[in-house]
Amino acid sequence: MRMSNALALTAEPLRSNASALTSQSASTAIVQSTAAHAYRRLDGGWQSYAREDVDAHQRSADVELDRMRSMLEQLSLAARRADELIDAADQTAAALFVAAAAASAAVPRAPDGSFLGDWLSWLWDRLSLGIHVTEIPPKQPAPTTFTAGEVRTIFLDIADERDIPYAFPRDGCYARADAMLRRIVERYDIDPSAMRKVVIQGDLRVPTDYVYQGPFGNDRMVEWGWHIAPAVPIDAGDGAVRYLVIDPSLFKEPVSMEVWAAAMGDPGAKPQIVSPHVYGLDHFGSPIVLSDDSAQAESRYILNEYLGHCVARGYCSTTLSAADLDILRSRCIEAGVCSPAP
Repeated sequence: MRMSNALALTAEPLRSNASALTSQSASTAIVQSTAAHAYRRLDGGWQSYAREDVDAHQRSADVELDRMRSMLEQLSLAARRADELIDAADQTAAALFVAAAAASAAVPRAPDGSFLGDWLSWLWDRLSLGIHVTEIPPKQPAPTTFTAGEVRTIFLDIADERDIPYAFPRDGCYARADAMLRRIVERYDIDPSAMRKVVIQGDLRVPTDYVYQGPFGNDRMVEWGWHIAPAVPIDAGDGAVRYLVIDPSLFKEPVSMEVWAAAMGDPGAKPQIVSPHVYGLDHFGSPIVLSDDSAQAESRYILNEYLGHCVARGYCSTTLSAADLDILRSRCIEAGVCSPAP
């Protein structure tokens, strides 16, 4: 009895240890199963990541391949264009050879090759032998003076401008001078910097046949505080330059500055040569200089207004219809320039 109790007491811890080992073994199996499952998931993830990485590299490679194909196409087009240019240059070189052959019977045969460099080298050798090649002469500078006869021709041309109201002398000389000078420079071979204007100030009184009413009314006499016109340079014959004045509102031909000034009715008034950029004078007698665009716009506005008055009074010719002419007359009457029954 004692022995069995002792064995029982000895076996009890062993059973406890065996039970603990059994439990631990079960836990280990669970851990191993979990680990195996986790490994399978991890392995699957790496494989998926690897596939995505490979696909991304493949896409990049496809894009780069397309770009290289496009570059090759562009290079191919450029090469064809270069071939066309070389062919054109070869034809030009051949034409030069024919021209050179016509200029000299001693010209050696042209090179057989069609490469542009060979042609140019051959042509340079021929030029070095003294073959005459016609050169385009450089453009000669524009003259700075006219002859008196040329100025008379210019006067007749400018005096026939239908859109400049020479028959409205009361005002607008600044606009007329600007338009005349501009057209002389545009139509005739003259250095623009050689042109001038002539201006005169004083108690100016000039006879006229063009009678207007209202603020522009006159008793066949116009009065100015100043007057301006284009001055054209001519060679005086001794190397000096003098000027002829073009003023179709007052004269039938170009006149000297002295004749022009004498017609102003003020013996004390002296003409003065000024820059072509001087548009007119202000109330204090100081020069007014406008930009080219501003001067042209101002002149066109003034000329159009005064041309309407001139046409309405019957002093300027027109191709307007009767209805348009009636409109101009109405405007002229409203402006106080025309009488109701001109």
